[in-house]
Amino acid sequence: MSEQPSKPSYAGKFLSGIAIIAVLTVGGLAGAYIMSVEKVVPKSGHGGGGHGGDDGHGHEEKILVKLNATQLKNANLTIERASQTTIREVLPLNGIIQPNEERVVAVLPRFGGIVRSLSKRIGETVKQGEVVARIESNESLTQYDVVAPIGGTVIERKSTLGEYADKDRRLMVIADLSTLWGDFRVYQQDFPKLQLGQKITIRQSQNGTAKTSEISYISPIGQTDTQSMLARAVIDNSEGVFRPGLYVTGRVQVSEQSVPVAIKQSAIQYINSKPVVFVEGKEGFEGREVEVGFKDDEMMEILFGVVAGEKVVTGNSFVLRAEVGKGEATHEH
Repeated sequence: MSEQPSKPSYAGKFLSGIAIIAVLTVGGLAGAYIMSVEKVVPKSGHGGGGHGGDDGHGHEEKILVKLNATQLKNANLTIERASQTTIREVLPLNGIIQPNEERVVAVLPRFGGIVRSLSKRIGETVKQGEVVARIESNESLTQYDVVAPIGGTVIERKSTLGEYADKDRRLMVIADLSTLWGDFRVYQQDFPKLQLGQKITIRQSQNGTAKTSEISYISPIGQTDTQSMLARAVIDNSEGVFRPGLYVTGRVQVSEQSVPVAIKQSAIQYINSKPVVFVEGKEGFEGREVEVGFKDDEMMEILFGVVAGEKVVTGNSFVLRAEVGKGEATHEH
């Protein structure tokens, strides 16, 4: 039997020690810091523990940024632990505010006649039962009052003093603006995501006012010209901050998923076009390539690269990314 060659032994995980030591002057970071780029060979051909280890090709490059106490303070990094959370997928929509048509009433005369008085103008509020006009009947030549069938705001006025008002012609239109409709355009690729009862946050771009409602109507018929359909939510406007005719944005929560490991999206930096996060360790801040899964406006799931409980730089991580770039440039020269 032929003798098998012995396997090489490694004193540790690292193939080489510190490859680069650079002294840089950094805006906002006084003094020097040490950045090391290390070549490592995992002990086995498989990645370990979700730490962004071996990629299956036998070696990887490790990025380690070290800061002293003063530099760390000046960098003003935000560091948070990766943890289990719920990722909520949100669908953004654009829409327009409309009067609630179920609370809009046309004011009509009971009998045709001459308009002798109109007590309300467009924009003025009225109470239910309040007199809004006085008509002289052509039949009896007597005058009678026309009262508001609901309380609200006059949004149209169609008659003028002295003109003839037919019984089928509206004198004015009153709308109760304490509730409004938010009508949103939804495109074909997003149709399957919408369901009645889903929560929607409606925001007015002019002043940032936001209200939470739910999808109460989805049109069964699409619009040919835009290849979209209508989704509607009723808005509580008791404070009077929303105005019919103005554009709004909507954000609909379409799904949620509990994930075991998640971090803020602000933690992600791109190095060589790959997503990287900086994890705080005993030696410094290690840049790890990660694989992401579900994400929402703020959080993202980490499938590989970080485990729950590890401390990740989520604020000002671009400072570390910038210094990696400077260190690489110095090394090339």
